[in-house]
Amino acid sequence: MNTLEQTYTHYKGRDFSTDAALNTLRETRKHKQMLAPKEQQLGVMVTDTLEVLDTVEQLIERHLERKHHLKELFFVD
Repeated sequence: MNTLEQTYTHYKGRDFSTDAALNTLRETRKHKQMLAPKEQQLGVMVTDTLEVLDTVEQLIERHLERKHHLKELFFVD
């Protein structure tokens, strides 16, 4: 089970807290960065995955803006 699945399973049926949303958003962006360079080589499967990750990212960002008034988040590692 990957980190995104673990996060979903752990928080399923609960309020999506700021901490959980931020962690999931961070992991989503990491996965996108990791997969983007491989899209040309691996094709449709990666393209589809990146589209799903884009949707997840947008949904989390909307949630954070609506529920917690957070907008334009940037993570510093």
